[in-house]
Amino acid sequence: AKEEDDRSSSPSPPPRRALGEAANAQVVVAEEPQRGQQSAPSADLASSSASRDLRQSLLDLGSNEAMQDRRRIPDLARRIAMEHLPAAGVKVVFGTMAAVAQAPGTPSRHRLAIAYVFHDLLVNQVAPQQRSRLAPAGAKLFVDTTRDWVASMQVAKREPFLKLLRTWRQAKLFTEGYLRQLLQAWTASGRAEHA
Repeated sequence: AKEEDDRSSSPSPPPRRALGEAANAQVVVAEEPQRGQQSAPSADLASSSASRDLRQSLLDLGSNEAMQDRRRIPDLARRIAMEHLPAAGVKVVFGTMAAVAQAPGTPSRHRLAIAYVFHDLLVNQVAPQQRSRLAPAGAKLFVDTTRDWVASMQVAKREPFLKLLRTWRQAKLFTEGYLRQLLQAWTASGRAEHA
């Protein structure tokens, strides 16, 4: 019954936009403090608040209501670009996305919704020059954490993730070599379980 529920309320992919069409707004990303440098207490508080809000928004993506709301993913991606990245920084944002997605018991449809938020954030919500700065950090802090759990999914549940790979290739979001490694990791034989 859970498997059937997983299929019936899969998240809708974000609305398609022309590749390269990015939001005109410039996103100011919070800089990570240098080693040995203390950040201001008010900045720490803003970062902590943004992190908590982001975590709750990502957890809410797993609700049936969110799965039926076609605007939820692009709206959250836009909010991350405009509010969370500037307040909390790249490490906190992508680290929070990874932590929520890889938490034990997270259903595959919820993980897919988080991957769609990541995709929409980089492809549709930030300007190209910011995309080129955010993509390597996103690869390291979020995408790399997906390798084991995507590979452990049933083949049919992996297909939307493989479609993302094809879209990322077309958008030139990551290097060809990185995408090949990710495809190999996501489709590793003998690791598929009935998740």
